[in-house]
Amino acid sequence: MRTRFKRLAALAGALVLVSSVSGPMIARAAEAGNAHGLRMGTDLFWNYDFTTKVGAGWDKVDWNVTLLFYNNAEVDKVKTSSAMRYSYPFSGGSMYAYMNDGAGGYFDSDRGPKTDTPSCFGDTRHFRIYADSDDRMYTTGLGYWVFATTHKDFNELCADYYGDTNGTEADVANRFANKGYTVLRNYSYFYNYEPYHLDPHNKKHRWQCDGYATYIRM
Repeated sequence: MRTRFKRLAALAGALVLVSSVSGPMIARAAEAGNAHGLRMGTDLFWNYDFTTKVGAGWDKVDWNVTLLFYNNAEVDKVKTSSAMRYSYPFSGGSMYAYMNDGAGGYFDSDRGPKTDTPSCFGDTRHFRIYADSDDRMYTTGLGYWVFATTHKDFNELCADYYGDTNGTEADVANRFANKGYTVLRNYSYFYNYEPYHLDPHNKKHRWQCDGYATYIRM
């Protein structure tokens, strides 16, 4: 296995690109050639979330990881923060993320906060937040941290399609910044760049991601 290294700023230490995996296609799963494991200190996580736990890999992804909450972060703490409590009050459907904090591999599922309920003629921003079994991970330099994927649901009940990964990343970042949280925009490259294109296996899935993740201090 080849491993590449990228040195980050002092906050996070070293982020290590680990590997990619493969598996059989399933219906409505999107495909991402840049799905990899990333190692942050002693913790490992994947740079996309998945539609399934079984055979999770590059051909069963949902969305890019674009947000990382650090210092004293915890899943419910992010969801109930002053920035999110009223602006993202609804929940979506569950997806899955894989991680390993050194105690063994773990799949977390999350429905994620949404700005609104599904409709035929409306757009809804949606992000999902992941961590291990106690809803937060720990590594030197970050403290307690969790990570999130982002996207937007368009006309979800009629002629639906999905995308705008970076737009929802920016929306969440702006809401935290407006509440006085420290926001480090596009702080670290997460190796999940996607140029704009329709996924070949799910044309409702519209990829576009710059590959960088924003860090928010809790």
